[in-house]
Amino acid sequence: MYWVDCDTYFGPDRRRAAKMRLMDRRKENLARRPPALNSALRQLRFRVIDATGEGAKAFASRAQGVAKLAEIDREPRASAMLARLAQHVGTRGVCADLRETLYGHLDTIHGALQAA
Repeated sequence: MYWVDCDTYFGPDRRRAAKMRLMDRRKENLARRPPALNSALRQLRFRVIDATGEGAKAFASRAQGVAKLAEIDREPRASAMLARLAQHVGTRGVCADLRETLYGHLDTIHGALQAA
C-alpha cells in the first residue's frame, strides 16, 4: 500500500495504475510508503496550532488519515479515538478554539499506543 502526504490530502493512494480519473492528474507521483504511526501523530500535533477557523477542516481531514493509518497498523482503539476527534473538530472546530482540548486528546491517544 502506498501513502500520499501533501497539502490537500493525507491518506492511502486512491489512484489505480490502469485507469486515472480526469480530475486526478497529478504531475508528480506523490505516493510513498506509509509513515510510522508515531511519526504521523507527531506531525498531527504540529498542525494543532492551525486548527482554528477554516484550518479546523484541514486538521480534521489529516486526523482522519491518521485514523486510517492506525487501523492499518492494527491499533483499533487509537483509530476509533482519532476518528471521533476528526469528527468533533470537523463539526465544532470552525466555531470554537479547540486547540487546548486537541493537545489533551492527542496525549491520550499517544498514551493508548504506549500501553499497547
